[in-house]
Amino acid sequence: MRLVTPIRLFLLATPLVAMTGFAGITGADRWPWGRDRQLEGPPVAKVVRLDPQARFGLTVPGQIKSAQYTMIECEVENISGAGLPTSSAGGGRRGGRSQTPAGLTIISLVPEGTSVRAGQVLAEIDPSRFDEIARLLRIRVEEARAVEAKARFDLQAAEIALAEYLDGVRLETLMRLEGQVALAKSQVQQQSDHLDWTNRILPLGYVALSAVRDEAIAVLNAELTLDRAERSLSDYRSYTEPKLTRQLEVRLEQARANHTFAQRRREMDEERLAQAELQIERCTIRAPHDGQLVYGSTRDGTPIRLGLEVYRRMRLFMLPDLERPVVEAQVHQTQIWRVSEGQEALVRVDAKPGIVLRGRVVKVSPFVDNEDQMAQFSGVMRYNIRVDLDDRERLLPGLSAEVEILVPAVQNALTIPSEALAVVGRETVCYVVGPDGVERRTVGVRPGSIDRLQVVEGLFEGEEVILGPYDPASEAVGAKPDLTPSSSPPSEETETA
Repeated sequence: MRLVTPIRLFLLATPLVAMTGFAGITGADRWPWGRDRQLEGPPVAKVVRLDPQARFGLTVPGQIKSAQYTMIECEVENISGAGLPTSSAGGGRRGGRSQTPAGLTIISLVPEGTSVRAGQVLAEIDPSRFDEIARLLRIRVEEARAVEAKARFDLQAAEIALAEYLDGVRLETLMRLEGQVALAKSQVQQQSDHLDWTNRILPLGYVALSAVRDEAIAVLNAELTLDRAERSLSDYRSYTEPKLTRQLEVRLEQARANHTFAQRRREMDEERLAQAELQIERCTIRAPHDGQLVYGSTRDGTPIRLGLEVYRRMRLFMLPDLERPVVEAQVHQTQIWRVSEGQEALVRVDAKPGIVLRGRVVKVSPFVDNEDQMAQFSGVMRYNIRVDLDDRERLLPGLSAEVEILVPAVQNALTIPSEALAVVGRETVCYVVGPDGVERRTVGVRPGSIDRLQVVEGLFEGEEVILGPYDPASEAVGAKPDLTPSSSPPSEETETA
């Protein structure tokens, strides 16, 4: 029992001796409570040159969107025609503003959230109304084609009749009338010669006086016949020929007009039939591209469902392409000048922590986002940018994200900690520690990261600047902790290529 007590005392004393010896070895200046009060003072940091490949991270909020985002609407239209059943002026919704016939309802529907392929049927609208209209229009089209065929035959007959008269009947009639005139002239000449001969032999007593008178009457009859023949020829040329020609031309024009009308009517009925068939086709709604189906809603907020009555321009579905997500971010008006197309970006999605996606800025809007109600209320304007992702990650549209835009550093710029910068009046200054004491110097800076600034003028590489608030009337500068950064600024928002 007497040996146990000294051993216990030895074991208890050993840690105390070890701690006392360690304190003596390390020195009092290594411990906070043992720091030399004479060396205390504002901390300083050296001015270093930035790596030419250094980039500063500008972090902005963003949202996942789809590169190919399609709004699918009801495209069924109102079609009308003479004798066809159509809806009344107020048959649609909203006081007749709709152009879609009433009674169009959804009869089949793909569940929301389904991944669909291009061309896949999303929904079907009852096409029975348009089936009846198309049936009636097919009958009208066949009738119009028959009328057009008859009009075409009438036109051909009118063309033949005109050609027949101009090239046949007219020439034949002219030849006949001219022949009658020539025959009448010869008869007049013959009767005149015979009368002359009779008059010559009358004194010789070979003919009686009555014979001479008969010959004179025959000459008069021949001349009268010639006059009628010439008048007939003249009348035919002046009146009959133009009248018959004009009648046939009018008949031809009428036949041509009837044919044109029949043709236009047939075309119009065919267009109406094609329009009705198009409405039947539009009653089957298909996916324009691959994506995940999202339901829309009516103007009064009614969700899409089976049996719902639809109208034209009604937003039925939204179809984002999940295989090609993009990020839309908003940049503050004071930072937008630092962002340009082509800059690299790192995207962190809140729904997938730990995953960093790489992308590139592809669009910087030159206009303020007018849809940002908070910005309009606060007066702080923001600009939209678009970042295309290099990584093919399946992301749902609407997810919030954090976008870190890697802004290249200014060429040949220096860097200092943010706390080394002070504002005096309208000047930005630094307090530089030199051989002759502390000097206040005006500097030109550019934004960097949260804890680093880029210096473009006023400082030189290797100089030391005071960190934090500094009072020129305070004590001399003392402790100089090692705050010199590496080749790239030590910040969570800075990346060195």
